[in-house]
Formats: sequence, structure tokens, C-alpha cells
Amino acid sequence: MKRGAGWLLMLLASAVSLADGPLKPEPLNQHTTLPETWPDHWLRVHDLTWFKFLEGRMLVIDPLATDVAGQFKGSMSSSLNGAYERSLKRNEHYITETFWSRGNRGGERTDTVTIYDRSTLKYPDEIIIPTKRLSGMPKNISTAITPDEQFLLVYNFTPAQSVSVVDLESRRYVTEVDIGGCGFVIATGQRSFFSLCSNGTLRVVHLDDTGRWSRTQSSPQFFDADEDPLFERAALSPGKAVFPTFQGRIVEIDTREELPRIMKLWWLTTAQERSWRPAGARPAVADASGLLYVLMQPDGAEGTHKNGGSEVWVVDQKTSKRLSRIVLKSWGIALGATGKGENRLLVVTNGDLDLDIYRIPEGAFVHTLAVAAKRRCSPCRPTENGEPRTCRISSNTAVVLSSPWVKNSVVPWPEARPVEVGSVCWVVCSRVPQLSPSCRSHVPRAVSPKSRRRPRTCPTPVTLRAATIGAIARSMDFSAAAAAALQIPVLRGRRCHR
Repeated sequence: MKRGAGWLLMLLASAVSLADGPLKPEPLNQHTTLPETWPDHWLRVHDLTWFKFLEGRMLVIDPLATDVAGQFKGSMSSSLNGAYERSLKRNEHYITETFWSRGNRGGERTDTVTIYDRSTLKYPDEIIIPTKRLSGMPKNISTAITPDEQFLLVYNFTPAQSVSVVDLESRRYVTEVDIGGCGFVIATGQRSFFSLCSNGTLRVVHLDDTGRWSRTQSSPQFFDADEDPLFERAALSPGKAVFPTFQGRIVEIDTREELPRIMKLWWLTTAQERSWRPAGARPAVADASGLLYVLMQPDGAEGTHKNGGSEVWVVDQKTSKRLSRIVLKSWGIALGATGKGENRLLVVTNGDLDLDIYRIPEGAFVHTLAVAAKRRCSPCRPTENGEPRTCRISSNTAVVLSSPWVKNSVVPWPEARPVEVGSVCWVVCSRVPQLSPSCRSHVPRAVSPKSRRRPRTCPTPVTLRAATIGAIARSMDFSAAAAAALQIPVLRGRRCHR
């Protein structure tokens, strides 16, 4: 009866809409433009689209707007972990991308520097470059623009290390500069750049007026990669690059001259605070006023440098003193900063891959962005009232099982990744059967498709439908035929107690 009533309501709604006249088609080719000068607090957010790397995007976001319509301003393609730069002089965006002629099946590779208009976000031109650029997690030192905005520098890793030089005035590829033994690229002076070297030095390359190699210099050793490595993702601001170390020291480098100058090395923590260490995918940023913000974890140790942290420490770089500590609403894994004056904002990518906005330097929480610039489903987190939520964990070896929510614990990114199949959110561990410790802590017992064993206290396994197996198989990069042959068992959606 209820189903019949539902269909009746749908039919009545259709009748009402038709009574108002035929539906008018939505006009096509309707374009809006962004202002020539963007508000200084707008963000460029890199949406990797984890399961569709070829469809990555660079989003333009207003973080102070309160809804999706107000926050989302536009997007640009960023194929296969593209790297972003912008030119204020030309009012253009540059995204270094990679394309394959057969999509995700490979084929012929093409690397480009795609040029986007700042107002329309259309791409009027592109520059073909050698197919050598580093394609990895986004780093602010994978590309750089020389301060005179003449040349774009692109870091290559094949695994031979080099830098491609692109002339942005003539829009052509110029040359390749070898930097063997050193990595990444940070602009210094007007037409020079430096790279970090494994022996604890900087390699400085000077370019001539045409963008070709002129000479190379090396700095004295200033860090020990074995004793206390640097985070390579520097906090960059005009004239300065700041690198935190794994143990909690700060290295400042003056980039105003052609030959960068190592300014000072100092501890961020006191002797009593040494358990606090920087951590995260991007642990440090500087704002427009020059204040430094460092993401800190309370129980730092060997191997925890990517874990993220619970606090952000605000530091005055002039005095090398901590001004305050911002306790985050949610665990953070990366930082960003934007805006000037009263619109200075700290952006924290949290453990759910949402973006939390804070006003700085006071650290007042504003809101979590509504724009869906992350995966569609949530990993195994407690519900808003704190109740446990069922979590299904799958793997490349077709072991599918159920796990309870573990109090005060989260399946951390990126060692587990969520996959949405229908209304079910799966969390896929990256290493099975040798599960990473973070995934293993959420696995009471595995259900082996070979032995058909199941946990004693868990519900009876059932076999997934072929369509669901195929969907999960595609998301986990093994064939649907192989998955179907294994007849993947899955636990019903109830809590599985230890």
C-alpha cells in the first residue's frame, strides 16, 4: 500500500509539472567569468580524485562563503597529479600535466604546461615539454617560476633528476638542466634556482637571459639526512624558504639573492617538549605577514613524520619564538594559508580529507568547507552521537571483512582508502596480507577466500553479486574475473566483536 501511494504521489507531481507547460531546455554555452583580480583570501585547492587520477582538478574556492554555491567558483583540469603555478604579471595559471593516448590503459605519453586564463579559466594555449616530469603527491617544490616570471621550472624524475626550463614569454620549451643527486626546485634571485641534495647541501643553478645553464654552485652542508632529515615541502614566502626537520628544528634560507644564504638553524621546541614534532603531508606554511605555522604531533618518533598532528604552533620568524598554539577541531594532515589583513586564514586538511578553516593568528575555527573536493564516502568514523559505525575493509588479495569502530582511533589516510559501491563505503588497506599497523589495528580476524574460514563471533559470510564484485575489483585494480573466481565472501553489515 505504501509503495502504491508513493507511485501515486510521483505521478501527481509529474502531472502538476506538465500542467505548467513543457519543460524548457536549459540554455547551453552559458559562461560566467571571474574577476580580473581575485579576492586575496580565495583558495586554489588540488582535488586529486584518488580513483581517477587522469581527471584531477584544481578548484577555485571562496573559503568564507557558507554554502557550496558560494564556495565553488570554478575549476581547471589537473591530469595525473598536475603541478600548479600562477603569474601575476600575465594574469595566467600554469598546470603541468601528463596525458596518455589510451587513457588509463597507457599508450603514448604527452606532458604539457597548460595555460589557463585567470578570468574565464579557459586554456588558450599549451607548451609541450619532455615526458619526464615527476608525477607524485602534490608538492609546492615540484615546479617554480623565476621571480622575474620569465621562466617556469619543472622538476623531472625518470629516476634521473633534472629540471626542464620553459620560456613563458615565447611559450616554448628551452632546455634541460641536470641536477643528479639532488631533488626538487625552488627559485632564488631573479633567474636562479636551488635543489636539495642528499649530502645535506644545496645545488644552485644560474640561468642566462635565454634560460640556458650558466653555472652551478654548491652550498656548505647544513643538515644531516641520516640524523635529522628535512621535510622537503618548504614554507615559502617572498624572499625566504623555511624547512622544518623531522625532530623539530627550523632551517631558514634567504632566497632574495642569486646565491641563497642559509640564515639560521633553531629549535622549535624546548628541551622539555622534544616529544612534540612536526608531522604531516605539508607540515608548515607562512602567511602574508611572515608568521610561520607548523603542524605538530604530541608523540613524535621515528617514522611518524607523515602522521599529521593535533595542534598548529604559531611562530614569529623574526624572534624565533612561539606566539601561540592552535588546538585543532579535527586531526590535521596538511596546512595551507591564504588572505591578508582581517581575511588571513589557515586551511587544514583534516583526517577525513575535508578542509577546516581557521582565522589567524588567533586560531578561531570558522567552518568546514561544504565543497565536495574529496572522496564521496567517509571512512570508519564514529557517528555524531559517538555510536560505533560498521566498517568493511577489503584488500587486493580479496580478503573482505568487518571491523568495529575502535574508540579514539581512525583508519588513517593514506594507508587506507575508501571506496563507495552503492551505499556501502569500503576501506581498502594498501598492504595485505602484510597489513600496515594502522589497518591491522582495525582487523579482528580475516576471512580467507581460500580456506572459507570465518571469525567465530561474526555473522555468516555471504557471496557478493557479480556486479558488486566487479565494481570493487575495478576500484582495487584487479580483474573482475579474478575476483569472481575467488568468490569473495563478505560479512553482513553488523558489528563484528573481538
